[in-house]
Amino acid sequence: MGWRHVAWAAAVPLAAAWLAAAALGTRYSPWGLALDGLVLLTLLVALRLSARGPIALWMTGVLYALLLVAAPAFKVAQLQQPVLAADATALVALLQVLSGWRLWLAAALLAGVALLAAWAWWPRRGGWLGLLLAAGVAAGWLLGAAWLDGQLDRAAPLASPDNLIERLERRGGGLFLMADFAHYRREKASVPGAAAVARALDGLSRPRMLAGPGFRPRNVHVVLIETAWDPLQLGHFRFSRDPFDPRFRRAMEQSKDSAVLVPGFGGATANAEFEALCGLPATRDQVAFEHTLAKPMPCLPRLLRQAGYLATASHPYHAGFWSRDQAYPLLGFERYYPVNAFELDDLDGMFLADASTYRQVLARLEQESDPRPQFNYVVSLSSHYPYERAAHRPDRIAVTPQAPLLEAYANAIAYSTQAFMDYVQEVQARDPDALVVGFGDHAPVLGQAPDPYELSGIVLPTRRDSVAEPPLMALPALARVPLLVFDGRKGVVPVGEIPMFAISDLVLSRLGEDAPRTWLSAFREAGLHADRTRLFLGHTTVRRGGHWQLCRGPHPDCEAARSLRERLVTLRQDLARGDQHALSWLQIAGLSAPTGMQVEKRFADCDLQVDAWGPDSLVQGQDFNPQADGSNTFWFRLASARGQPRLRIGQDLDVPLTIAGLNGSASLDPGQRDRLRDGDALAWVCPDGRQGQIGRLSMQPANVTASAQAGCAAGIKDFGPRELRAGEPFNVQPDGRPAGWLALSPGSQGFELTVAGQVVDYSISDQVASFTVDEALAPAFAQPGHIPVALACAGKVVARARITVLDPAPR
Repeated sequence: MGWRHVAWAAAVPLAAAWLAAAALGTRYSPWGLALDGLVLLTLLVALRLSARGPIALWMTGVLYALLLVAAPAFKVAQLQQPVLAADATALVALLQVLSGWRLWLAAALLAGVALLAAWAWWPRRGGWLGLLLAAGVAAGWLLGAAWLDGQLDRAAPLASPDNLIERLERRGGGLFLMADFAHYRREKASVPGAAAVARALDGLSRPRMLAGPGFRPRNVHVVLIETAWDPLQLGHFRFSRDPFDPRFRRAMEQSKDSAVLVPGFGGATANAEFEALCGLPATRDQVAFEHTLAKPMPCLPRLLRQAGYLATASHPYHAGFWSRDQAYPLLGFERYYPVNAFELDDLDGMFLADASTYRQVLARLEQESDPRPQFNYVVSLSSHYPYERAAHRPDRIAVTPQAPLLEAYANAIAYSTQAFMDYVQEVQARDPDALVVGFGDHAPVLGQAPDPYELSGIVLPTRRDSVAEPPLMALPALARVPLLVFDGRKGVVPVGEIPMFAISDLVLSRLGEDAPRTWLSAFREAGLHADRTRLFLGHTTVRRGGHWQLCRGPHPDCEAARSLRERLVTLRQDLARGDQHALSWLQIAGLSAPTGMQVEKRFADCDLQVDAWGPDSLVQGQDFNPQADGSNTFWFRLASARGQPRLRIGQDLDVPLTIAGLNGSASLDPGQRDRLRDGDALAWVCPDGRQGQIGRLSMQPANVTASAQAGCAAGIKDFGPRELRAGEPFNVQPDGRPAGWLALSPGSQGFELTVAGQVVDYSISDQVASFTVDEALAPAFAQPGHIPVALACAGKVVARARITVLDPAPR
């Protein structure tokens, strides 16, 4: 095997770098490309000693180019941040929030890459030594990357030390990620000593974290509104109406556009939660709930709980997602209501609709018998990517020029802000003195082709910095999300622009002078104003002259901000996973004592309720609902779905069940299709053993076709409309009447068609039967419900379908 394959494979990242620059805007420097080439070349030389052929070398070059050159550029384009070591955990979380075809595609890609890599790298006979050498080379690079990165920093300092995008472009993808892994390991294991904590607390007075004698508690409601961000900031686009609910917009105006500065973009909601509830900045590249939090902390729920509150959290998703079931008790919550505590009666995609979430939260508060004041924390979900909505929430907003993902987001946030304002009004009606705080967690992901942010001039001005450029730049709109404070009878109050980690201090400050206080209050009293700095996507920002600005180069305010942030980080590490020297300094008992939390689970982790399914009548050996990949598919209309149930047919046929919102499907390959038998029972089965019956199959022999003996045969492959709105026109024909259609199985003829229990005339063309809705059928299509459709031979029903009529669209 010639060395030319080594040379050419080592050059593959150059092609990926060219594509990254041309299509994604990430421009690796010559030094960065040289470092990538050096890392890859040493791996290829070692692999050459074990490889069975050139495919292993080319596979290594292609994977290196994809994972370490193209993938970081793609993530920068999508999320304004490179691929980081902590993303390995985030990838698992991402797979958990995908559904339907997105989940199967992601799983197939990962499995395909893993199998292909294993096949390519399996060594030739006697080649294990070379494979071990390659592993040693990779380990050597991993261990030495941090040292080399530090040497390069000293030789050629970055214009902005916090700029991860510039660091990626200067260092190349391989060295950048390996050095970040070393940083990740150090930060995860970092536990400051007593002296470091003393320096962080130097000059501070002890904050009062217990309520004073004059404290008069009132109910507190804090709502994190998923992906709440103002689309009107995208000046390149026109919206047919304001995406925000009119009441939400008025409240923003009354608040004088108060805003929260978020820690990240497009995801990692748990970091926003940590900051808002604990009053300290989250880690740069890790999810604090999973990687940082290990000990009880004096966070907002704990402070209010010690002040006599019942502290509850409601988040209608899996309790273990981002380790919330482990993190929430450490923050001080007493009760946690995950998805198992909610009726899944109204879904937007795979998430419970906000209107249902708030309605059920209010019902729980109404039934609460505990006399203590409430700290009621809610995380909403229905405006979560990919911004899907139920059919009874149709589009309200059109976007021009066309941008499908932006339009989906605009419509999703319209319904989400409407639900939030309904919730606020209901809370105020029940309790006029309640404090309600609502805020977003990050700006939305809106796609890359084209990028709506870039078209509107909203980008991070952080690439290819130079000392000649201004050291301070305006903070991009990506960093700001709405913040609304409804302070009882005072109504909406302006609070300005604050970092996310100042939310808890804001809440406590609205509860009066004798309310508990946070660490930020101690910094503020010392004149340090820690709430005037924050880290956004790894970039230092500072409040100066009444405006938030992004640090791009050396500047006294930026250096002071970095120094102050390091004190906050030391405090966070000490409290979250260290020896909690800061609590000893406080001399307040009970702030680190473990407290129990009850996780409410009214419903099972896995469950399924099926309203309708089909086709339930098949012809032996013939396709039904055929797909492009050759499979045959059952469809299901669901009343509710939880967990990951599978479909069991008969005694031993077990296939995956794909669920998206209240729709489900299960695909069978031709071999599985041929195993179906008349009378087979369909059931759903959960990993924990729970199961339930769905129905039974009716199978006709394959020889039941149009013949002299039978004279009748029928089967339905597909039909339409499957779903429509009461009173609205559909599939209108030239004579003005609507029509329905059925795609028939081969050989179907001579059958009787009934719709809504009435025998109707039909015509067949190219194996498609069509019928018109006359005056006799019109009433059935004018009211919500289900319309049965059946094909019968000799009085026996041989195929069925069901048309769903939804409520009329709201006017």
